[in-house]
Amino acid sequence: MNEPTIVFYGTPGHPVLEPFYQHVRERGRRRVAFATQGKFPRETGLCLGAGASDPSGWLQLPYEDPIDLDDICGVCLDGYYVDPEALSDLDEADAAYAQTEIWATLIALFARLARRPGCVVANHVTRREWVASRAAQQAFLSACGLRVPRTLITSDPAAARDFHETCGGRTLYKPVTTPFAEFKAMGADDLDRLDALTLAPAHFEEPVDGEIAQCVVVGGQAFTLGASLPESSKRHALETCQRLELTMGEVVFRLGDTPIATTLRTHLSLEALQYAEVLEAATTLLEEGHL
Repeated sequence: MNEPTIVFYGTPGHPVLEPFYQHVRERGRRRVAFATQGKFPRETGLCLGAGASDPSGWLQLPYEDPIDLDDICGVCLDGYYVDPEALSDLDEADAAYAQTEIWATLIALFARLARRPGCVVANHVTRREWVASRAAQQAFLSACGLRVPRTLITSDPAAARDFHETCGGRTLYKPVTTPFAEFKAMGADDLDRLDALTLAPAHFEEPVDGEIAQCVVVGGQAFTLGASLPESSKRHALETCQRLELTMGEVVFRLGDTPIATTLRTHLSLEALQYAEVLEAATTLLEEGHL
């Protein structure tokens, strides 16, 4: 290894990635580079070998010396995607082809780095289908021993109305497909529209009250923010992230009679990075490739 390098890959101005990048860069213990989403592959070059005897490859960012992939000790992402605007000058068929090829290349790059000893890809989820929707996340959290909110996914209007009554007339709903869509509270007008469920299923969920507690995972460590958590909940949250091969993540709980896991985050929140011990652990993990 020549010069150990930390690579941040994401969107400039991101509310978490940007200040974290600035902190690590100002600390000055490693070379730090920011790879901007949307600049690959037109402004950011990549050479990636696959076989044991092939060259490991390099990453060429604009106006910087090439980064040998073997020199990368840590990577932090805010998720990665291919911005359609970056392909707006292509016709529809070429844009679809380019998007697929770029996406596949990024998956291969981060998967390769994540498998290399001495390199931490902090929040690259290799089994994306496990957390690709809120329903998938809840099933995964439940399989890891955590209690989750009562949930129903249905295209049956009668089943949706029964669930709403079972939840005491307090129900949230959202589309099934994306984990990022905002929940809306079920109102009288929404109840009248439930017959439209026959066109496509929707995700219904019982609201959960109680104090908020966050279990923040960095490497093999688990930190509790907010209200205190039982050790069993912390252990299950840590095991959840480890099964995802996620070295930085958070599980958010609502505390009642039993802690209920409401959210899985595949990255650290800005709130978590305000805690000195979390920030130190996350920075050390990227700098050293381990804690």
